[in-house]
Amino acid sequence: MKITLGQLNESYQALVRLAQMDFPKEQHKLAYKLSRVVKTAKIEIEALAESLNDLQRACGIAPGVEVTPAQAEEYNKTAKSFMRGAYCELWGDPIKLEEIAGVVAITPFDLAQLDWLITEEEEQTTAAKAATP
Repeated sequence: MKITLGQLNESYQALVRLAQMDFPKEQHKLAYKLSRVVKTAKIEIEALAESLNDLQRACGIAPGVEVTPAQAEEYNKTAKSFMRGAYCELWGDPIKLEEIAGVVAITPFDLAQLDWLITEEEEQTTAAKAATP
């Protein structure tokens, strides 16, 4: 799956909450699939944190030094632009809503945050057609 770093950053906590749910034994394949997504997402989040630290230094922001409003504004603008334009590749394919419905409880907010991971059948078909040359 290819998503922006911004999408991953915004949805990472929802992904972790979903991964911490108890999955029934019969759903071991779904639990495994989710564990692989979480594993690759964690690696990407750690790399993102390093990139944002580098970006802070580039904007003149250092630990223990007071940040000016102009520096903060420049950093925020640059960081948002970077996260919207940079993509990462996560393991696997989206999970169909039908695969997860009734298996674990997920809040509507988390479901909205994970719209790149949990999709309806129709959305997956449309995305696959768009990716085919």
